[in-house]
Amino acid sequence: MNHAARRRRGLDRLAAGVSRPAAVLGLALAASTGLACIQFDHLRRALRKAARRAAPPRRFEHRPAVQRARVLVLGDSTGVGIGAADPRDSLAGLLAAEFPNAEIVNASMAGARLADVLRYCRQAHWPAQGFDVVLLHVGGNDVLRMTGWKSLAADAAELLERLRGVSKRTIWMGVANIGLSPLFIAPFSWWLSVRTQKAARLFAACAEEAGAEFISFYRDRRHDVFSRDCDRYYSADGLHPSSHSYRYCYEVLKRRSRLTAALESAVERRRRPRLASP
Repeated sequence: MNHAARRRRGLDRLAAGVSRPAAVLGLALAASTGLACIQFDHLRRALRKAARRAAPPRRFEHRPAVQRARVLVLGDSTGVGIGAADPRDSLAGLLAAEFPNAEIVNASMAGARLADVLRYCRQAHWPAQGFDVVLLHVGGNDVLRMTGWKSLAADAAELLERLRGVSKRTIWMGVANIGLSPLFIAPFSWWLSVRTQKAARLFAACAEEAGAEFISFYRDRRHDVFSRDCDRYYSADGLHPSSHSYRYCYEVLKRRSRLTAALESAVERRRRPRLASP
């Protein structure tokens, strides 16, 4: 083999060595782009289906004639009750059914992130210690929309501090494993599961620091209740809770927090006749 032929063969080998990783990278990029398109299409179809089927969301509130306790419901779409077949199936609605003499003020906003709830609280004019319990539902949109961890920690600390002035008891309802929602496919679902777990740990630490209660609903696939029966526990959009899911979360809330004891104590305290001043 002459020198020219050996040189050509060497160049061919070099080109082949370069082209293989380039080809692998090209295939990986094409695959990820394709998966992103599929995920976006799933999201678009699910939201359109939910919009056709669902009635306009209405926050459940309750103003009894005889008021013996006050609850502030604050947060995102889970506080609103999106996904429930009826507003009475939301957590606020279930709470009102069990405590009919409790006034329920619902300041939740669909799509709200932690920063949105904090901004709202800065502008609100609630009386000091005006509520017996604050039910906080927030964090899911921060997981989905990639809010930075430092911002989340700072906003959570300020929000919980402000809520301490509103009520002696704040109960933060954490989000379930968003990556296990039927709406999402791998590898996006894996990434969302990691973010949900990290957010749950961060929120739990912030709540402990502020003296609030935090109820984590994050579980891995082996122990997650909701993904075992998606038709039962997810609404039509494959993301929000169904009425069954809200009922399950309400029972967990009562079992793992001092909500019931706090409201029963408030009702009993306001039921007692006030002693006349001497």
